[in-house]
Amino acid sequence: MLGAEHERLRRLTAPTLARAAFDHLVDEALAAGRIAQTSSWLHLPEHRVTLSSADADLWRTLAPLVTAEPFQPPRVRDIAKATAIPEDTVRALMKRVARTGQLYPVALDHYFGDDAVEQLAAIVAALCAEHGAARAAELRDRIGGGRKVAIHILEFFDRIGYTRRVRDTHVLRGSPEQFGK
Repeated sequence: MLGAEHERLRRLTAPTLARAAFDHLVDEALAAGRIAQTSSWLHLPEHRVTLSSADADLWRTLAPLVTAEPFQPPRVRDIAKATAIPEDTVRALMKRVARTGQLYPVALDHYFGDDAVEQLAAIVAALCAEHGAARAAELRDRIGGGRKVAIHILEFFDRIGYTRRVRDTHVLRGSPEQFGK
Protein backbone atom coordinates (compact mmCIF):
# COMPACT_ATOMS: atom_id res chain seq x y z
CA MET A 1 0.00 0.00 0.00
CA LEU A 2 1.19 3.51 -0.70
CA GLY A 3 0.18 4.61 2.79
CA ALA A 4 -2.92 5.39 4.79
CA GLU A 5 -5.55 8.08 4.44
CA HIS A 6 -5.45 10.71 7.17
CA GLU A 7 -8.44 9.45 9.16
CA ARG A 8 -7.42 5.81 8.88
CA LEU A 9 -3.95 6.70 10.13
CA ARG A 10 -5.51 8.50 13.10
CA ARG A 11 -7.72 5.50 13.91
CA LEU A 12 -4.74 3.13 13.66
CA THR A 13 -2.21 5.18 15.60
CA ALA A 14 -3.97 7.54 18.02
CA PRO A 15 -7.72 6.94 18.16
CA THR A 16 -8.13 8.67 21.53
CA LEU A 17 -6.15 11.78 20.58
CA ALA A 18 -8.29 14.80 19.77
CA ARG A 19 -8.67 15.29 16.02
CA ALA A 20 -7.24 18.82 16.15
CA ALA A 21 -4.14 17.60 18.00
CA PHE A 22 -3.64 14.74 15.52
CA ASP A 23 -4.08 17.12 12.58
CA HIS A 24 -1.47 19.42 14.08
CA LEU A 25 1.00 16.53 14.50
CA VAL A 26 0.45 15.43 10.90
CA ASP A 27 0.91 19.00 9.62
CA GLU A 28 4.17 19.31 11.58
CA ALA A 29 5.45 15.97 10.29
CA LEU A 30 4.59 16.96 6.70
CA ALA A 31 6.31 20.35 7.07
CA ALA A 32 9.42 18.72 8.55
CA GLY A 33 9.53 16.10 5.79
CA ARG A 34 9.17 13.17 8.22
CA ILE A 35 6.12 12.01 6.25
CA ALA A 36 4.96 12.72 2.72
CA GLN A 37 1.57 12.95 1.07
CA THR A 38 0.60 11.60 -2.32
CA SER A 39 -3.00 12.37 -3.18
CA SER A 40 -4.83 11.46 0.04
CA TRP A 41 -2.21 8.94 1.13
CA LEU A 42 0.21 9.71 3.96
CA HIS A 43 3.44 7.69 3.84
CA LEU A 44 7.13 7.73 4.59
CA PRO A 45 8.98 9.98 2.11
CA GLU A 46 11.04 7.12 0.68
CA HIS A 47 8.12 4.71 0.30
CA ARG A 48 6.98 3.99 -3.27
CA VAL A 49 4.63 1.40 -4.68
CA THR A 50 5.07 0.37 -8.29
CA LEU A 51 3.35 -2.05 -10.59
CA SER A 52 5.13 -4.90 -12.31
CA SER A 53 5.72 -4.33 -16.02
CA ALA A 54 2.92 -6.78 -16.90
CA ASP A 55 0.51 -5.00 -14.54
CA ALA A 56 1.58 -1.60 -15.88
CA ASP A 57 0.90 -2.77 -19.45
CA LEU A 58 -2.51 -4.15 -18.54
CA TRP A 59 -3.35 -0.98 -16.58
CA ARG A 60 -2.49 1.17 -19.62
CA THR A 61 -5.06 -0.89 -21.53
CA LEU A 62 -7.79 -0.63 -18.87
CA ALA A 63 -7.21 2.92 -17.56
CA PRO A 64 -9.08 4.62 -20.42
CA LEU A 65 -12.19 2.61 -19.51
CA VAL A 66 -12.03 3.80 -15.90
CA THR A 67 -11.32 7.43 -16.76
CA ALA A 68 -13.65 7.84 -19.77
CA GLU A 69 -16.56 8.81 -17.51
CA PRO A 70 -14.80 9.78 -14.28
CA PHE A 71 -17.95 9.99 -12.12
CA GLN A 72 -19.53 6.87 -13.65
CA PRO A 73 -16.66 4.39 -14.10
CA PRO A 74 -17.61 0.86 -15.05
CA ARG A 75 -17.61 -1.89 -12.45
CA VAL A 76 -15.03 -4.66 -12.57
CA ARG A 77 -17.47 -7.09 -14.24
CA ASP A 78 -18.26 -4.54 -16.97
CA ILE A 79 -14.57 -3.94 -17.67
CA ALA A 80 -14.03 -7.70 -17.85
CA LYS A 81 -16.90 -8.10 -20.32
CA ALA A 82 -15.75 -5.19 -22.47
CA THR A 83 -12.17 -6.47 -22.70
CA ALA A 84 -12.68 -10.26 -22.53
CA ILE A 85 -10.19 -10.33 -19.66
CA PRO A 86 -11.21 -12.67 -16.83
CA GLU A 87 -13.04 -10.85 -14.06
CA ASP A 88 -10.66 -12.18 -11.38
CA THR A 89 -7.69 -10.81 -13.32
CA VAL A 90 -9.30 -7.36 -13.62
CA ARG A 91 -10.29 -7.36 -9.94
CA ALA A 92 -6.78 -8.31 -8.79
CA LEU A 93 -5.23 -5.64 -11.01
CA MET A 94 -7.60 -2.96 -9.72
CA LYS A 95 -6.64 -3.84 -6.14
CA ARG A 96 -2.94 -3.55 -7.01
CA VAL A 97 -3.43 -0.25 -8.84
CA ALA A 98 -5.41 1.07 -5.85
CA ARG A 99 -2.37 0.34 -3.67
CA THR A 100 -0.37 2.76 -5.84
CA GLY A 101 -2.85 5.57 -5.16
CA GLN A 102 -4.10 5.83 -8.76
CA LEU A 103 -7.51 4.30 -7.94
CA TYR A 104 -9.89 4.34 -5.01
CA PRO A 105 -12.24 1.45 -4.14
CA VAL A 106 -15.40 3.53 -3.70
CA ALA A 107 -17.77 0.56 -3.55
CA LEU A 108 -17.48 -3.19 -3.98
CA ASP A 109 -15.78 -3.76 -7.36
CA HIS A 110 -16.29 -0.09 -8.25
CA TYR A 111 -13.05 1.86 -8.58
CA PHE A 112 -12.71 5.58 -9.27
CA GLY A 113 -9.58 7.27 -10.60
CA ASP A 114 -7.62 9.55 -8.30
CA ASP A 115 -8.46 12.61 -10.43
CA ALA A 116 -12.18 11.83 -10.18
CA VAL A 117 -11.97 11.43 -6.39
CA GLU A 118 -10.11 14.73 -6.14
CA GLN A 119 -12.87 16.43 -8.14
CA LEU A 120 -15.61 14.70 -6.14
CA ALA A 121 -13.99 15.86 -2.89
CA ALA A 122 -14.09 19.44 -4.17
CA ILE A 123 -17.75 19.06 -5.19
CA VAL A 124 -18.68 17.67 -1.78
CA ALA A 125 -16.81 20.54 -0.10
CA ALA A 126 -18.70 23.03 -2.28
CA LEU A 127 -22.03 21.41 -1.39
CA CYS A 128 -21.14 21.60 2.29
CA ALA A 129 -20.17 25.26 1.93
CA GLU A 130 -23.43 26.05 0.14
CA HIS A 131 -25.84 23.96 2.22
CA GLY A 132 -23.98 23.14 5.42
CA ALA A 133 -23.86 19.46 4.43
CA ALA A 134 -23.91 17.26 1.35
CA ARG A 135 -26.88 15.11 0.40
CA ALA A 136 -27.01 12.29 -2.12
CA ALA A 137 -29.61 14.03 -4.31
CA GLU A 138 -27.52 17.22 -4.54
CA LEU A 139 -24.37 15.26 -5.36
CA ARG A 140 -26.27 13.21 -7.95
CA ASP A 141 -27.49 16.41 -9.63
CA ARG A 142 -24.00 17.92 -9.58
CA ILE A 143 -22.24 14.94 -11.14
CA GLY A 144 -25.03 13.83 -13.45
CA GLY A 145 -25.17 10.29 -12.19
CA GLY A 146 -27.56 8.07 -10.34
CA ARG A 147 -28.57 8.26 -6.70
CA LYS A 148 -26.99 4.90 -5.91
CA VAL A 149 -23.58 6.05 -7.15
CA ALA A 150 -23.90 9.32 -5.19
CA ILE A 151 -24.66 7.33 -2.03
CA HIS A 152 -21.63 5.08 -2.64
CA ILE A 153 -19.42 8.15 -3.07
CA LEU A 154 -20.67 9.78 0.12
CA GLU A 155 -20.32 6.52 2.07
CA PHE A 156 -16.77 6.19 0.74
CA PHE A 157 -15.94 9.68 1.98
CA ASP A 158 -17.46 8.77 5.36
CA ARG A 159 -15.34 5.61 5.51
CA ILE A 160 -12.07 7.42 4.89
CA GLY A 161 -12.93 10.24 7.28
CA TYR A 162 -13.36 13.04 4.76
CA THR A 163 -17.02 13.42 5.75
CA ARG A 164 -19.19 12.23 8.60
CA ARG A 165 -22.76 11.07 8.22
CA VAL A 166 -25.37 12.95 10.22
CA ARG A 167 -28.80 11.44 9.53
CA ASP A 168 -29.33 11.83 5.77
CA THR A 169 -26.52 14.35 5.30
CA HIS A 170 -22.75 14.23 5.23
CA VAL A 171 -20.74 17.00 6.89
CA LEU A 172 -17.19 17.85 5.96
CA ARG A 173 -14.43 16.70 8.31
CA GLY A 174 -11.45 16.89 6.00
CA SER A 175 -10.13 19.28 3.41
CA PRO A 176 -10.22 18.89 -0.40
CA GLU A 177 -6.47 19.53 -0.38
CA GLN A 178 -5.93 16.07 1.12
CA PHE A 179 -6.74 14.66 -2.31
CA GLY A 180 -4.41 16.98 -4.23
CA LYS A 181 -1.31 15.71 -5.90
